[in-house]
Amino acid sequence: MRNFSARLLVGFGLLTVILLHAGQVWAAEPPVTVTPEDSDEILANPGMGWQTFHRTRTQDNNLPSWIPSTVHYARWGWGTLEPDEGKIDYDFLDGVLSDTREAGQKVAFRVMCCSTYPRRPYHPQWLRDIRGGVVTTRYGDGPQLEVPVLDESVVLKAHLDFIKRLGARYDGHPDIDHIDLGSVGWWGEWHMSQSSNAPMLKHATQHGTGWRADCLGDMGGFSKTWCHMRMAYPQRLPQADAMDAWKTAPVAWETCWDMRKWVDEGWSLRYIVNYALALHGSYINNKSAPLPEREHPAGN
Repeated sequence: MRNFSARLLVGFGLLTVILLHAGQVWAAEPPVTVTPEDSDEILANPGMGWQTFHRTRTQDNNLPSWIPSTVHYARWGWGTLEPDEGKIDYDFLDGVLSDTREAGQKVAFRVMCCSTYPRRPYHPQWLRDIRGGVVTTRYGDGPQLEVPVLDESVVLKAHLDFIKRLGARYDGHPDIDHIDLGSVGWWGEWHMSQSSNAPMLKHATQHGTGWRADCLGDMGGFSKTWCHMRMAYPQRLPQADAMDAWKTAPVAWETCWDMRKWVDEGWSLRYIVNYALALHGSYINNKSAPLPEREHPAGN
């Protein structure tokens, strides 16, 4: 999997890691001369901007007509993509790529291994058949959950083999925009419980990835004394020496809840959006939820 796909993103629990751009691995193409025309429309720049979520642009009923989108983002469990040992569901992935291409977009995706849904594990059920390590744990005070032991030799070998076969099939595919490095952590976000993921993020970005943050806009929705926007990203990104990753790789933002929550809580949309821009966001993903219909009186 030497040049697997376009770009890579890494997630780090509070943030998710990494992206690599497709054009980075190919020889330079002949120059093209373009004469731009004046326009007042919002430009649909390839490889940046608004992402649709688990549906294409033409399937997204909540996508306003005035917002262009060139990237369709999705994430699946390892077991969804490889339901039987050694048999990746290429028909499923090829179908997603085809539908997305017809909608004028490219696909970005993540593969996850650790689910917080007791009846919807992300790892393949055949892991037990090959004596792969699977343990029972909890997410917070939630129910018992089964997760794979990713550093156990049988599981690691099976997962790496899965990734290599994905790479052999889709390396440099013209319909793939970027791929999250999402094997580790709950939902592929590179964290387990309260562990720090700054070392993993630092390692990834120093080897050419960008990063993805999955809780843009949280100004205190989980705790009155802590929030992602003031206590997580400003500390962890510098700790990981990831502040300049945007210069060579993409930065992706996903909204915490969705933007309607921001308005309902009275959080400043201007502050949140400016924050995302200040950290050089390449993408924003609102989970294909409806946009807020109004600004909260307290917001500005």
